[in-house]
Amino acid sequence: MNTMYFQHLCAANDYNGNPRRLYVLVDDNQRVAAWDEGYSGHHAVPNVWRDAAYNAERTDITTKLYYELRRTLSAYPS
Repeated sequence: MNTMYFQHLCAANDYNGNPRRLYVLVDDNQRVAAWDEGYSGHHAVPNVWRDAAYNAERTDITTKLYYELRRTLSAYPS
């Protein structure tokens, strides 16, 4: 069964207080794409998936994992 869902992954804010949060698309239990939330909230995700991102379960992560996911996962086109 093919399951697709979003994770809202949140690391500690940076030194200046800027958020370090990602919306990650998971397909068949594999992380396949990520969007940096920045100050856009769930609007950082393309409109077609925005409702799913809005309802994503929040999970705290390390800063190291945040940077690793940003580096290794690209965003799907809008």
